[in-house]
Order: sequence, then C-alpha cells, then structure tokens
Amino acid sequence: MDDAAEAQAYAQADFSAVNSRFVDRVLEVVGDREKERVIERVIERVIDLGCGPGDIEVDLATRRENWTVFALDGAPVMIERASRKAAEAYARNVVPVLGDACDAADLSGRLGTFDVVMSKSLLHHVADPGAMWESIERLLSPGGVVFLRDLRRPASELAATLLVQAHASSESELLQEEFLRSLRAAYTLVEVRRQLDEAGLEDWTVTEFDDRYLDVVGHSRDL
Repeated sequence: MDDAAEAQAYAQADFSAVNSRFVDRVLEVVGDREKERVIERVIERVIDLGCGPGDIEVDLATRRENWTVFALDGAPVMIERASRKAAEAYARNVVPVLGDACDAADLSGRLGTFDVVMSKSLLHHVADPGAMWESIERLLSPGGVVFLRDLRRPASELAATLLVQAHASSESELLQEEFLRSLRAAYTLVEVRRQLDEAGLEDWTVTEFDDRYLDVVGHSRDL
C-alpha cells in the first residue's frame, strides 16, 4: 500500500475491534502451545508480517511488555506510521522494519528467527503465496508458533457486496472499494489448505473464523 491516499484511508479506518480480537487470538494460540509444551521457553521475539499502521503491534507490545515486537511492512509510508504510533504510545518494544514478507533469505539473514510469527490480512496481497509460507517457516525459531488471519473469498459478488455493507458502510468510499477488491482477491479455505500441503505444512491447520476470515495455526518443524 504505497499510495498515500490508500494508506491514509486505511490508517483512519476503525479496525480497533477487529485488531483487538486478532491480538486476543494470538495470545490464546501462544498460551495453548505453552500448555501443550510446544513452546518450552520464554517468548521474547515476535514478528508481524504486513503490520500496516502499527495498531496491532502497539496493542500487543502494551499487553506483553517483555516481548520485542517487530513490525514489518513493504510500504515505507506504513513503516513511518507504525514508527510514529509506537513513539506516541511509548511502546519502546516495537521495532518497525521495512522489508518484503516473501523474501525469506533477506529477512532471516537480517532479522534471525522468532518465537511467534503472525500476520493479518496480508496473504491475499502477495503474488506468490508459496514464497510467503516459505518465509514464515524460515522465520520460526525451533518450537516457534505461527498465527495468520486473512480474508476468505465470498461465494459470489453479491455476498462480497453484502460484507462490505455490513462491515464498512461507515468508512470512506475508497476504503469500501479496497475492501471489496480484497474480498475478491482472497483465497478460499480449500485453496489455503492446498497451499499449505504444497509447502509441506500438512500439520498446520486452517479454519474459518466469523463471516469473512480464515485462521492458520502452525508451528516449527524443529520440535
């Protein structure tokens, strides 16, 4: 999202409830994995792929002050907004990073690995989903966990239009158009399941969440 108008519309939209539920779920997934002893160490490093304006990072970093939360995005305008938001919230444990979420070699070389890799509403934006799954897997520390939430494609154009009316009717016309395009570009559960299988991630789960999202939960193979 390099276009200034699009970035402005996105940053001004009210995603607070959706983002809060996402953070709630991240913490639930981490807690579940800790109980299952998949995670046997203290969580220290977390990365969000496609951080946008940084709302999620600030929320998570505020709730877990002992975590260092890396906020990665490919758009300089979003990194600028995330940096400003973290500074305004005195969230010193947020680290904004400019980078391509699908460039596994660059990211793992620059940033190392992470105890938690998360992402919200990025998958439908990438040209090569396989590269994104490879990047996520390479960024995971041994025993690390992943949680991804993305839109799922509706069954029809009418269904997509109704979702825009239900969830974005109070937003700007530009944001409504962006939401509709995102719904059209999103994947179905079957398609994401196929992506995971082709990436060798058969034990990662993908489930539907509410009326418009998919959730993927997985962990490092190095257990």
